[in-house]
Amino acid sequence: MTFECLKYEVSEHIATVTLNRPDKLNALNGTLRDEIRAACDRIYQDDDIRVAIFTGQARGFSAGADLTGPRPEGADLERPCRSCDSAAPKRASGTRAGRARSPRR
Repeated sequence: MTFECLKYEVSEHIATVTLNRPDKLNALNGTLRDEIRAACDRIYQDDDIRVAIFTGQARGFSAGADLTGPRPEGADLERPCRSCDSAAPKRASGTRAGRARSPRR
């Protein structure tokens, strides 16, 4: 899958997902939301990935929801990543970090 609003890279068991809407401060729109879900699904299904890093292009991670365009029908912008629920986020030095999941056998 080719992404329009994010970059997805895997290197040495680390998936890096970069929100790539710097002109909108990486604000979450319907396309970006769907792409984050697809990236999370891809990460969850790849047993070689041990760590996932989410970051933002340019000067900020994300400004939040993009309120300039139409809101997608039935949009749930507060829960963009359904398959990443197993990685309970924890606060560490002001950054969000999740625990690694055990490899499937």
